[in-house]
Amino acid sequence: MAGDPRLGTYRRKLITRDLVRQARAAARSGLPVLCPYCDRPILAGDEIDIDERMPRYLGGDPLTRANTRPAHRRCNRRAGALVVNARRSERLRAERARWDEKW
Repeated sequence: MAGDPRLGTYRRKLITRDLVRQARAAARSGLPVLCPYCDRPILAGDEIDIDERMPRYLGGDPLTRANTRPAHRRCNRRAGALVVNARRSERLRAERARWDEKW
C-alpha cells in the first residue's frame, strides 16, 4: 500500500509514538496492559511494538486506534514471522502443484 498518502513516514511515526506513550503511561500507572500474544503485562521498560489486529495486507487501516494495540516487540515480531512463513509455504505449495501439473 505504498500509494496510500495517509501512510507518510512522519504521520505513521507520530501515531506510533503516541500509542507507545499511552501504553507506557498505563503501565506506569499500574493498569494492566496485556500483550495480546503472551497475555503477560507490558511493563514500562519493555520494548513495545504497535500490533495491527487486521494487517494492512488484509485491508486493515494502521492509522485507526480500533485496529492497533500495544504488544511486546518480540511477541509481535514472532507472530509476524509465523504469518510470513505460512504465506510463503502456501505459495510454494501452489507453485509445486502447478509444476506437477505441467509434468
